[in-house]
Amino acid sequence: MDAFPRPPSAEGESAQIPPEKDQPDLCTLSSYLLGQSITRYHAQLAALSQQLTYHVTSIHSQIATLSNVRRTRRSNLPNLFFEGDREASSAMEGVSREEVRLVELRERIKRLKEQGWKRERFNPERYQILCGKALVEVGDGV
Repeated sequence: MDAFPRPPSAEGESAQIPPEKDQPDLCTLSSYLLGQSITRYHAQLAALSQQLTYHVTSIHSQIATLSNVRRTRRSNLPNLFFEGDREASSAMEGVSREEVRLVELRERIKRLKEQGWKRERFNPERYQILCGKALVEVGDGV
C-alpha cells in the first residue's frame, strides 16, 4: 500500500492515518499459512511421485511375468521333447512352429508305422462318385 499515493483528507495534509495494529500480525500469519500450504503441497507431490514410481515398477514386473507365462505356453517344447530338462528346453526356444509340426508329424507317422499302420494311396473312386452325383443334380435342375 505504500506504493500508491494517499487520497487527500478532509482535515488536510497534516492529519496522519493511524496504522492498523493487526496488519503486521496478518502479514506474518498469512506468510506462515502460505508456507504451511506450500510445505503440505510439496509433501503431497513427493508422496504422489513415490506412488507413481511404485505402480509403474509393479506394472512392469507384471508385464514381464505375463510375457514369461505366455512364452512358456506358446512353446510347449519342454514338455514334448525334453521331459523337464531346462538346459535343453532353453536351446529349443528359437525353433519355429512349422519345424515343431514337422517333427511331431514325423514322430506320429513313425509311431503308427511301428503299430502296423499303412498309409493308403489316393483313391479317386470316391470323388468320381461324388462328381457323378453332382452332375446328375445339375442336369436335373436345368
